[in-house]
Amino acid sequence: MAPAATLTTADKLRELLAERDFLGLKTLLPHLAAPDLAHLITNRPEAELLILFRLLPLPQATRVFEYLTPSAQNRLLSHLAPEQLTDILNHMAPTTARGCLSACRPSLCAPRWSASAPSSAAWRWS
Repeated sequence: MAPAATLTTADKLRELLAERDFLGLKTLLPHLAAPDLAHLITNRPEAELLILFRLLPLPQATRVFEYLTPSAQNRLLSHLAPEQLTDILNHMAPTTARGCLSACRPSLCAPRWSASAPSSAAWRWS
């Protein structure tokens, strides 16, 4: 009898996304190391990148953000409200936060950092 094929983490992630199983994703994601998760989500389509990132608890989201490529960080920044960016940066070491900000496109960071969107309209980590 041949051994049953096991799903890789990437396969499981794809499967849960295709099924829109957010509870399954929310259960799986916290068990993944930040560098591994950053690698898995960096090249996902933008909508999936946003879903996965927003399902992470804030401390894990912060760690994953630190490991994302500047390109993936910029893709996320174009969709984060100023409060969300502030939440992430406040959970980083100051030198890491400065490094992330210096790597992002100014047209994305500056307006989000200085703007004040109404908090009722913005998604926040809980």
